[in-house]
Amino acid sequence: MDTRIYGNVAAHGGGGIMVDNRSRAQIANVVIEHNSADHGGGIAVRSGASAFISDARIISNIANESGGGIGIWHDRPVVVVTNTVISDNYGYHAGGLSMWEPGGTFTGTNLLIVDNRSGPGPAGIAMWEGSGGRLMNVTVSGNDSASGFDGAEIEGPAGGFSIVNSIFWGNGADGGNLGGSNLNVNYSDVQGGFAGIGIISADPLFVDAANGDYHLQMASPCVDAGTPVGAPTHDIEGTPRDAAPDMGAYERRRFRIFLPVTLKHLGL
Repeated sequence: MDTRIYGNVAAHGGGGIMVDNRSRAQIANVVIEHNSADHGGGIAVRSGASAFISDARIISNIANESGGGIGIWHDRPVVVVTNTVISDNYGYHAGGLSMWEPGGTFTGTNLLIVDNRSGPGPAGIAMWEGSGGRLMNVTVSGNDSASGFDGAEIEGPAGGFSIVNSIFWGNGADGGNLGGSNLNVNYSDVQGGFAGIGIISADPLFVDAANGDYHLQMASPCVDAGTPVGAPTHDIEGTPRDAAPDMGAYERRRFRIFLPVTLKHLGL
């Protein structure tokens, strides 16, 4: 990571970074850690602004209201996040990521949203009031709400919010792993099940979730279970995805076998 934004405090929004007033920001190769604000403890995007976030670690930030990691609101903001870890954040109404704005859009690809905490709101992802967009190859696990929805609660627009090749598993016991309205969920592993094409409900067999390792074991049912349609060519770490991509942020690395070659002179 090229930049670290650490230990800042904002009175209203954007403890680490604020993108505001129809501005446009590209945020890449950055660690945003231990910042705090009322909304968007790590990053806040509001008032028609656009933010393109890639290869970031948004960790251990606090929001007194919503969006411990990222908070998005007001006047149709557009946010695109790729290859990013959102973990160990706290927000009273939403721990990892929150968006509340009709007409706003969020696109997330190769995201690890884990071990976030909240009060009565969703701990992992909260998207309200018809926020639109898509999640592709996202892992949502280990998030825990004190009394609300633990994994992701998304109220999509009339046309639907799309979720593909993703894992929602092992979030707290209070309020489930994935819920909401107007969701189009396909080729995903959802604990408790969900209506859609290619849905499974089976332990994804993370390598060591208790210690923060959300890679897939070789025997994981999520290996080769995704769809290549619209999938990224590489995973969150840059590992190539093949024609049968895995569900979640990480692609299972294939072993390479190198056989010795012996050259013999035949005396011809």
